[in-house]
Amino acid sequence: MNYPSIRIEGAILSPDILDRLDDAPGQRPADFGLDTGNKVKDEIARAWADAQDYWRIFQRKLETLRPESPATTETRQQWITPLLGLLGYQIEFQAKGVELNGKTYTISHRVTNRGHTPIHIIGAREAAGLDRKPERTHIGAPRMSAHALVQEYLNLHDELYGIVTNGRVLRLLRDSSRLIKLSYLEFDLDRIFGDGLFADFAILYRLLHITRLPSSNDAANESLIERYHHRIRWTLAPAFARV
Repeated sequence: MNYPSIRIEGAILSPDILDRLDDAPGQRPADFGLDTGNKVKDEIARAWADAQDYWRIFQRKLETLRPESPATTETRQQWITPLLGLLGYQIEFQAKGVELNGKTYTISHRVTNRGHTPIHIIGAREAAGLDRKPERTHIGAPRMSAHALVQEYLNLHDELYGIVTNGRVLRLLRDSSRLIKLSYLEFDLDRIFGDGLFADFAILYRLLHITRLPSSNDAANESLIERYHHRIRWTLAPAFARV
């Protein structure tokens, strides 16, 4: 099946995971913290309906902002925080950055209910986007793109995974200190919600639900997302039935 909004770069996951995900280990209702009587597909459908509402509200808000506004607060508070909330995330703003090797890495948010995974959210109207260096940075902060900021932080710190987004595109990053090539999982939120790509959203839900992330740095190898990373081509077990 084709998922036009999803991009897998490097070795973070194998592309064939997308078509086999709902039969994979960790995809039963209990694995998402649901009662056994609930179906994962029904939960995804409910989250999809709510996410579409949040998206429309966010788009209307963007229309009211000054043209020069980067929409940082709006992107964080009115779009990404509620969107991730539908996936079980509780995130908290981080006023202070983390100093590593003489540089201050100002990661905007942390997941408070799952291993303190770093999440960096910039404005949907930030001209630099995720991949270009901003014209200005905070004093002491490295001048690098939002993506590079999170990637370098992961490479130097203890966390294995992180998320970076500008509300239009969302990426899952993994520590790649031993790799040269970029490696990430990307979801084009503009396409998912602008074009009504429910199947793509379902993949996002199944791969990035809070229960996929490491519960702690010490337990990162036991997390579902890390198991998916390592089991590039798994053999599906009969015990994991469709939900």
